[in-house]
Parts: sequence; structure tokens; C-alpha cells
Amino acid sequence: MCAGNRGKDQPGGGPSPHPGVVPGVGTFPITYSYTQNGCTGTAVTNITVSACASIEEEAEQTLLLYPNPTKDKVNISGDFTLQSVQLYDVQGRLLQTQLADGNQTVLDIALQSNGVYFIKVTSDKGIKVGKIVKE
Repeated sequence: MCAGNRGKDQPGGGPSPHPGVVPGVGTFPITYSYTQNGCTGTAVTNITVSACASIEEEAEQTLLLYPNPTKDKVNISGDFTLQSVQLYDVQGRLLQTQLADGNQTVLDIALQSNGVYFIKVTSDKGIKVGKIVKE
């Protein structure tokens, strides 16, 4: 279909029928609309997605802090081996440090003032930070 010259001379991608979905390994048809030299059209091309063996992607690690809000003790657990737990105030000051071993521990914050705190957990999988409210 020729619709007159609109000043576009490069093919452009059309909307995906499944935005944000990565289909995985295989060959997939891609349909797009374009305007080139004043004419518009639709084209279909295939792309091939193959497995990549050189990059290892790790799943997001789960950090659980409960109860939240709390009055005194915070249970800390995750799907990793805890090494240390640190409590910070909202100004970034380190208030408490506790060593840990295993996938759960308890941090007692009863002596801290009411407010918002950040708990930094160091584990065998890296570092995660969570927010806790003390009432």
C-alpha cells in the first residue's frame, strides 16, 4: 500500500503481541510494519534464539524480615547461608552487627528507638538490604 511520502525511509518495528515476554530458545516469527520511500507495508521475518552457555544468571535471592513492623525481635531468613547482619538507621549509621550461620537468625532491636531501619544481610550469595519498622 502506497500512502505518499511521509519522510520515513527506515523500516520501523511494530508492537509486540506479547510485550515483555521472552519466549526462550527456538525460531520465532517477528511481524513489523514500516514506511519506506513513501510506501507502507508489513513484513515477517524469523529470528533464532539460541542458548548462551557462557553467562550464568542467578535467580533473585529471597530475603524475609518479619514481623514488620516489630516491637523487638526481627526474624531474618532467606534461601542462602547468612554470614552477617547489620542494622542501619535512615542516616546510614551502623547501629548493630551480628554474625550468623545458617539460613535464619534473629536480631533483637528492642533497645532501638521507634522508626525506620535498614537491615543489610551478607550471605554466600552476596548482599541484600531490607527495610524494617520498629514501633
